[in-house]
Amino acid sequence: MVIYLPKGRHVVVDSKVSLNAYLKFVNSDSKSEQGYALKELSRTINARVKELSEETILKSLV
Repeated sequence: MVIYLPKGRHVVVDSKVSLNAYLKFVNSDSKSEQGYALKELSRTINARVKELSEETILKSLV
């Protein structure tokens, strides 16, 4: 999935990333809710990147 951001930026997201935080961000009514959801989205994306990189490292050791 590709998430298109303002200013021509985009994020390619692995399909296994939970979309809950993204949907909360998109559907938030206030700036504070939006900020919280964006932090959660960032956390979930970073966790998935870390998980994928660890899998790649483990596969290269075998």
